[in-house]
Amino acid sequence: MAPFLLSRGLMEKLKVLLSLAMLFVHTACIQIPEFEAPGPEEPRPCDTQELVAIQWVLPVEGARIRGTVRVEPRLTGPVPDVVELLVDGIAVATLTHPFILDWESQSVSEGTHELTVRARRCGQEFLSSPRRLDVDRTKPKLISQTPWNGAQRVSVHQVIQAEFSESLLSDSVNRETVRLLAGGSEIQADVTLSQDGRLLTLRPLVPPPVNVTMSVVLDEKVSDAAGNSVAFPSEGWSWTVPAFLPVGEALTQEPEHPNIESFSLGMGADAQPIIAWTEGWDEPFQVHVKRWTGSTWEYIGAPLSPRTTGNALECVLQVDSAGVPTVMWHEKPQDNAHQWEARRWNGLAWEALGPPLTPHPNSRGLRWQFAQGRNSHPTFVLEEQRTGTHELLVQQWNGSSWSVVGSAISLLNGSTLNFLRMEVDAQGRPLVTWGEMESGGATSITSAMLWMGTWWQNIGSTLSNAPSALAFDAQGIPYVGALESKSGALKSLVKTWSGSAWTNLGGVFEDIGPSVSTQVTAMRFDGSGRPIVALTGQEGAYPSVTRRVRLKRWTGAQWEALGEALVSPPGPTTGGPPQFGLSQDGDVYVAWLEDAAGTSPADARLHVYRLNQ
Repeated sequence: MAPFLLSRGLMEKLKVLLSLAMLFVHTACIQIPEFEAPGPEEPRPCDTQELVAIQWVLPVEGARIRGTVRVEPRLTGPVPDVVELLVDGIAVATLTHPFILDWESQSVSEGTHELTVRARRCGQEFLSSPRRLDVDRTKPKLISQTPWNGAQRVSVHQVIQAEFSESLLSDSVNRETVRLLAGGSEIQADVTLSQDGRLLTLRPLVPPPVNVTMSVVLDEKVSDAAGNSVAFPSEGWSWTVPAFLPVGEALTQEPEHPNIESFSLGMGADAQPIIAWTEGWDEPFQVHVKRWTGSTWEYIGAPLSPRTTGNALECVLQVDSAGVPTVMWHEKPQDNAHQWEARRWNGLAWEALGPPLTPHPNSRGLRWQFAQGRNSHPTFVLEEQRTGTHELLVQQWNGSSWSVVGSAISLLNGSTLNFLRMEVDAQGRPLVTWGEMESGGATSITSAMLWMGTWWQNIGSTLSNAPSALAFDAQGIPYVGALESKSGALKSLVKTWSGSAWTNLGGVFEDIGPSVSTQVTAMRFDGSGRPIVALTGQEGAYPSVTRRVRLKRWTGAQWEALGEALVSPPGPTTGGPPQFGLSQDGDVYVAWLEDAAGTSPADARLHVYRLNQ
């Protein structure tokens, strides 16, 4: 058989295979229609046995809104014919599949409203539970603040608080949305909101700078729960933190006609200042002594009247470590008669420390000082100048009488005494300093005498000028505010006694701003034993003088400033240099007389200030 001839049986098999192949090809070419998402389920034939259940997704119960709110119910069961939103029982909108609605609430009034979703099917109604929400379009208002806007006398420790008419949203209050500024620069502060959301508190993390304008700025994101931004006053919220804060009102016994002759400042054991001053007008001058209670000035006993028909003048107040005040003043009952009265407060009344102190007859000069130190050693030094004699007599109260300390200190006959000062250490040792100008003004002599227990030691040989202030540290080492000529000008500095010579404590002090003649007018020691000095300077001429006081503390290596300077308004200020007090708590006080430009010095009132630190 030829090779290309096939048998009948084989041919039949090939036909079958070819038919199967053609069938396979036809089947592979069948087209499948594209997939489409199912539409809403067709309503099933009414069956009143099938119920529609409605549950709330949004809004949450008690939601507060001011505009649009999303309404989203969850429906289960057969598909309803109609779904509606009811507000206070009235249909306001229809919800279509997928039954979500952003409802605009502007059509209803502010207040609480009740939302209900109603579904209808086959003649039946199905209601959701009511969902209450508050529509609030009113902005929260600032109803009170501390400090108040425009305040000028704010402490650096003042807690900053604002109370609002309604609760703020806690998530909207943070350091980014509430900022504290000092002169335009931001100060980091803790920002907290009270539990009820109405009280906003800022606490600076560092003391704010003084003599700048402080302010609080709120971002528009600060809002209530409904999203209403705070309605902040158009004038803003700002205040001033001064370098010094006034301690109560200005002091005078004659508000209509002040006439303060002298004053003196001390510190009580309760860390509060005590002030004494002499004042009078139509009646004899009296000594007034008041203590600061923390909120007001309160008299310590009745005003002290002179023992004689004269006036009580030139008072000096001393307060010991127990807080007991002692005051001394000068009386001049007759033209050539002088006496000094000392009184101590016993808790109930002022009791005299013996009879009045009097000089020798016909004495003149009569410069004096009174000091007692921390442990209450009342000491009195008096210049007496009479024919053939010129001396300083130091007397000390021993508990029952006044006794002379050592022998009288001799002065040059005919000399003029200036800058007499005295301080007493804790053991009762007086240090007396002064300057003498010889008759004719040819020579100036500076002297300093320290009582050594049995004799007076002259320690003034290396002082070029009479000290402007005296102090003892806790170890009884003397310190003085000194003046020395530097580059042709007198400069102030502090010196301490080494036991054999005076040594400088740091360099000279520069003048305070534009002030001239800056001097150390007072010195105290803080709880760590570091000296603090009050530098006083002035500018201008009578009757428009501006005074400045700047406080500095010794760090162990240099003098550092404590805050900024206290600056008086210009005026004809008199009454001596400012007084300086330091409490056991480290609070610093300054007292001086202030008056307005163009007025008489007799119109000055006594002001006490506390360093704002």
